[in-house]
Amino acid sequence: GKLVAVGKSPQGERPYDSVAVEGSKITLVITISYNGSPMVITYNGTIDRTKMEGEADYGGLATGTWSAVARK
Repeated sequence: GKLVAVGKSPQGERPYDSVAVEGSKITLVITISYNGSPMVITYNGTIDRTKMEGEADYGGLATGTWSAVARK
């Protein structure tokens, strides 16, 4: 079925709006509140057995990179 993800931070937990995987490519989308307005953050990247990494778009205001490793 459907893939789900939850982001965790000191402010609490928030489910991602969507998670899509095609082959080794992943896209995660989450909407947060930024200065009282909604901001859509889109993470695009690649997956392998031990990690994920890629680029992030913070609502068109900024870009950056991200990475994650498998928890053992």
